[in-house]
Amino acid sequence: MKNFTGLSRYAVAQFGVRLALLPLILSFGCSQSAASLARNAESEKSQIAQSDMPACGCCLIRDAPANLSHKAALFPERTNVDRVLIRGIIFESDGKTPAKNAVMYFYHTDETGHYTKRGDEPRNSFAWWHGKQRGWVKTNERGEYEINTVKPAPYPENDEPAHIHAVIKSPVQKHCYSIADFVFRDDRLLTAKFWENTEKWWRSIGIYQDPNYGGIKLTKNNSGLWEGVRNIISFPEIDEPKVPSGCDVLAESPAFEPQHAWGPDKGSHACPMCKYGYQPGVLFWVNSDANQNEVEKWAKWLEEMSVELGDGNFKAYLIYTNPKKLSRQQLETKLATFGQKLDLKKIAVTYVPSADDKATDTYLNRINPATENTFIVYNNRKVADKFVNLKFNVQNIALLKTSVKRAGNEKELYAHQY
Repeated sequence: MKNFTGLSRYAVAQFGVRLALLPLILSFGCSQSAASLARNAESEKSQIAQSDMPACGCCLIRDAPANLSHKAALFPERTNVDRVLIRGIIFESDGKTPAKNAVMYFYHTDETGHYTKRGDEPRNSFAWWHGKQRGWVKTNERGEYEINTVKPAPYPENDEPAHIHAVIKSPVQKHCYSIADFVFRDDRLLTAKFWENTEKWWRSIGIYQDPNYGGIKLTKNNSGLWEGVRNIISFPEIDEPKVPSGCDVLAESPAFEPQHAWGPDKGSHACPMCKYGYQPGVLFWVNSDANQNEVEKWAKWLEEMSVELGDGNFKAYLIYTNPKKLSRQQLETKLATFGQKLDLKKIAVTYVPSADDKATDTYLNRINPATENTFIVYNNRKVADKFVNLKFNVQNIALLKTSVKRAGNEKELYAHQY
């Protein structure tokens, strides 16, 4: 069993899964075999019973110490063990622009392969779960970072390469997320089989990995310090929309009262968050009639998702913001015809007087009426993700579907997360 500050590797990996599935999408990707899962299951139960994991994954970034530098040196007095110096540049998602003021949190094992603690950490803190070999850096104007730390060792069983976990958030991104672990090319455990298994694991839980990343090449300098370089390109799907619309990710998704023109609650003012907010769902805000064909395609896709995921597991709303200022009768006729034409049975087809209407509290959603559409993915009455001016194509279908499933997999976490 891996000694993760007294926790089985399975438990830590599961913690990683849960955080990765935050819309975030944050994770600590320790892969493991089925045998390892079974071996550690009983121990995990007792360990978790003793201490609850922190649910607020992005607190790793938000609660970083003040006055961070782009350089971090952990235990510099420890010169009697191998040390590693990793430098690099974090780029924005275009792969060219240095990401200024990006914060990276990292943690790793010590030279024995354990996540050792200081001994005074609160049992429900990240410090207790991650050990004392952890820290933060904040990139400078050139996007540069530098980590000088004890060289981590593989776990005692020697069945996984030595690695450093890392979580990143830049100012232009919606939330934090995990990157592929820092691993080292000369590690004999860094095999093709490891990469195959790890890539499958990461893909299954939504961790971003640069396809060109194959580990860090280390060389020992004249002072005996191992040095390496890793440049990092930010995950594009986490970027803030260039056109602002909708409440911030992780904020409360507000209550409001649209009029239901078609669907299960037809004829009512049922509030989406009040009635369905504690299950995963999508608010599809339509602010334009310019591309009716796209609206129909998205509505049909949301209907299909509703059928696929089932009642109680997903709820979709189409909210028309009345850009042409139609009368109530005109809106009722327009949207009822729309729902009937597409044979919609699951999704709610609704309207509001305007995107900034105060009588229905629609304005609280902060929808930009200048946008063509805004998709809000929610769960437990919180904004899990958002997308603006999303065109109907294969790439965006996959993007939205992944976001919905991430939110759904984190159903138990959102209630006490932020």
